Amino acid sequence: RNTAPLMPWLREQPRRLQVATDVDVAGMTPEALARYAGLLFPGHSEYVPPRLFWLVRRYRDGGGRIAMLSANGFYRHVTVAPDGRVVADPRPLRRRARSDRSLLGSAYITCCFAARPGYAVQRGARAAVPWLFRGTALRREALIGAAAVEVDGVGLYTPRTTVIVAAAPVTLQSGRRGRSTITFLPSRRGTGGVLN
Repeated sequence: RNTAPLMPWLREQPRRLQVATDVDVAGMTPEALARYAGLLFPGHSEYVPPRLFWLVRRYRDGGGRIAMLSANGFYRHVTVAPDGRVVADPRPLRRRARSDRSLLGSAYITCCFAARPGYAVQRGARAAVPWLFRGTALRREALIGAAAVEVDGVGLYTPRTTVIVAAAPVTLQSGRRGRSTITFLPSRRGTGGVLN
């Protein structure tokens, strides 16, 4: 359901595309994954196998390119039992070494609000990630997309190198004001990183 609008566009692109589940990718070796030009998580990748977290982290740190197109990615670990049942760990990944923010740059902050505020391009974003804006006329404060249903934000365990590309004002479940963000976390080597 989440990927339905994206698939026709992907089919029209000149690049080869391989579709796999989170479990399929978690079963790959780091060497096999490193051969891919990028990873695209188009849907709701909230619950993932533990091995996928470390595999994606290694891929990112080695210069891999990752795009997360929905919020709340890598929030909890799940295991697939031999009988096919999926069992979720009830604890969110919010410990420093295993934090969703340490992997993706931003992470789940709230959901289920009525307004759909637009994301405004932030100061310095074009200079920090020029490839993202190449071929567009987007400038600071230009509105792109809208925050909807579940949103991510920066916070505890967000790496200092994370670039806030765009932000939208949201009301948190506590009633306080917050900021949903679109971020880019550069990899430690090369030109890769995570767009979330």
